[in-house]
Amino acid sequence: MTKMPTSFCREIPGLPWKAFCLWLGCLVAACQQPGPEPPPEPGDPPPTGSQPAEVVEAPPPAQDLEDARRLVAEGDLNGALNLLDDLRADSRENPDYWLLFGQTTLDFALLRRAQGERDGGLLQSLFLDAAQAFERAGEGGAPELEVALGTMRARYQGNQLQEAWQAAERLWSRLPAPPPPAWLLEIGQTGLALTVTQVQAGAPVPDAARLAEESYRRAWQAGESGAVVPLSDLLAWQGQNRGARDVLVAALTESADDATAMARLQNLGSNDAAGLVTDLEQIRQLWPDRPLLLWYLGAAHFNHQQSLRQSGDYLKAHQALDRAEENFLAAMNLEPQYQESCQQYLHLCRCARGWALREEGRSPEAAQVFQIALETAPHRLEGENQPGTLRLGIYAVVDDAMRAGDLKAVVAFLSRITAVHDANPDWQNNLGFASRDFGVLLLQQGKEEEAQDMFERSWLAYSRCVEIAGADARLINDRALISVYYLDHSWELAERELHRAIEVGVPALQALPAETSLDDRQNAEEAVGDAWENLAYLDVVRRGRLDRAEEFLANSVAYFPYEEGREGVRRIRQAMDRLKAARENPPAKPGD
Repeated sequence: MTKMPTSFCREIPGLPWKAFCLWLGCLVAACQQPGPEPPPEPGDPPPTGSQPAEVVEAPPPAQDLEDARRLVAEGDLNGALNLLDDLRADSRENPDYWLLFGQTTLDFALLRRAQGERDGGLLQSLFLDAAQAFERAGEGGAPELEVALGTMRARYQGNQLQEAWQAAERLWSRLPAPPPPAWLLEIGQTGLALTVTQVQAGAPVPDAARLAEESYRRAWQAGESGAVVPLSDLLAWQGQNRGARDVLVAALTESADDATAMARLQNLGSNDAAGLVTDLEQIRQLWPDRPLLLWYLGAAHFNHQQSLRQSGDYLKAHQALDRAEENFLAAMNLEPQYQESCQQYLHLCRCARGWALREEGRSPEAAQVFQIALETAPHRLEGENQPGTLRLGIYAVVDDAMRAGDLKAVVAFLSRITAVHDANPDWQNNLGFASRDFGVLLLQQGKEEEAQDMFERSWLAYSRCVEIAGADARLINDRALISVYYLDHSWELAERELHRAIEVGVPALQALPAETSLDDRQNAEEAVGDAWENLAYLDVVRRGRLDRAEEFLANSVAYFPYEEGREGVRRIRQAMDRLKAARENPPAKPGD
């Protein structure tokens, strides 16, 4: 069974068994020796053959340390630490031992963490053991460079940032020339972590930031590209946004394919859309065909158009959208893996252009753009009416045309929209409503044939609306109304649907919560009342039937807005009176 390494800073109480046996043997041997001789008198010569006592130190267990190093090289860190634990008693003054113990403990802790160790206390203890081992090696005369490097690493991993930085400063003062770039990165990393912690706590930027910055810059100059992003982060945490961006721009000018640096530049420029465009265009001058750069440049132009619209500069907003589209098209042509994200952005660009046109007061042109957006990518139609979406844009331009009284434009636009996407009940309802009202207008103008075409279109739109909207009393009634008032067919279907509207509407009305608003309650009542009224109209006006009409009308006026608000009920009663009078006094036949 393997055992976990013992922490040297927490000695086990009591005397170990091997030491106890050694002590007992010495005690027995001492009892067998003769007693001590009396001390010599002053001036007596020393006893014959006696020599001054000499302290002889045991040599360090070199071979045992080599065995531990071999285990480390083989990846058996646990075995190496167990062996080092066994050697501790004989190696307390050996700096090589403590350097090896510290490095092995640090590596073991990092390995356990990478393997998913969840005991934070255990990991923290191991990092502390490693740091103290390095410091003990320094007390024993180990090279200060190795001591400082090991201590910095162990303290950093243990999140003891002040102590880690003290070691980093000692390491900096002893760096060889030229210094290893990896060490420079570690010094910078330690200073960055301390800076972030201090700034987050509301403290001033520590002095460590300046030395960390120099360390990162020297690593970068030595060809270490990994210094770029953390150097930029370090400057950003000090509030030097422009300097942080300049570092990234300089690095991307050397190589435009660093996705991490590109994303960081986009983040730093999120509040300066125009500046970000300038930065990326500068890089593009040197790298005109890098798909990653083109993608980010397209996104930057898209974000810039939003700020331009907010400031009312619509000409430049449209130009920015043009540039965005150009870059996304180029990016996906160069890199097929960008196809989906570029297409999504192109959809957003079309939507943004439609909204920009509407904001300018150019709603008809906006409607054309929204139509193209839907026809180009119908699967990208959003599920909800969120700001800036195509779905909400369609609602907005329909509302604009309705307010302007341009029913012809509403019908034409919604006809094209529903031809592409016919599963939106609101759009089908609006198309049915606008077609009906436009048909009435055409009828008033004497254009009976065109009016009839509109009524038929209204019937089809309402039929699709009822099909996809489910059991809604108002929609069911509206569909039947078209047949009852404006068509010479489907009366039987209309009658069944009106009864269904009542069957659906009455339970829904009764189930309304007590806190339902007056408007919502009255709308529910009106749907039921309208259905009864339309049944009466179908009987009296379309069929010339009087036997059920009175019952239908009585039921109708029982619902909001009651008889005084139902002008249609009064007209039907008048029609009933005329029909009764005609039947009671039929016109004279010729020759009578």
